[in-house]
Amino acid sequence: MLADRVNGVLRRVPPWVIYLLGAVPFMVLVAQVVSGNLGADPVKTLERSLGAYGLKFMVATLCVSPLRWTTKISLLRFRRALGVLTFAYVALHLSVWVTLDLQFRWAEIGASILKRPYIIVGFLAFLMLLPLAITSNNASVR
Repeated sequence: MLADRVNGVLRRVPPWVIYLLGAVPFMVLVAQVVSGNLGADPVKTLERSLGAYGLKFMVATLCVSPLRWTTKISLLRFRRALGVLTFAYVALHLSVWVTLDLQFRWAEIGASILKRPYIIVGFLAFLMLLPLAITSNNASVR
């Protein structure tokens, strides 16, 4: 069966490979920052890219169980790595927005939150990811 062969191959892949592959987009963004290749509005490009990668990793993390249910391919051993990468990209996205985009102008941050409901949704999502990230270490899992 195909799922058994795929699972056999996946069992030999250590989880740190997922962290390494997940860091590649960040390294590309860092290289673009250093070389000045982020376009006319580099802060906005960086912010949106980090947010988009955060969403992509979140979708990948959320697809682990349905993939197992439908195809019997198990990526469960990589779910924690995907979740940690999700949190890292979302936290970087939020950090870039607060520091580089709005430069800690708290009144403007508050006005943006009230003006744009998607910011509220994004911040609530970040707050929901926070306990998951805090408890994803080995001691908490035990």
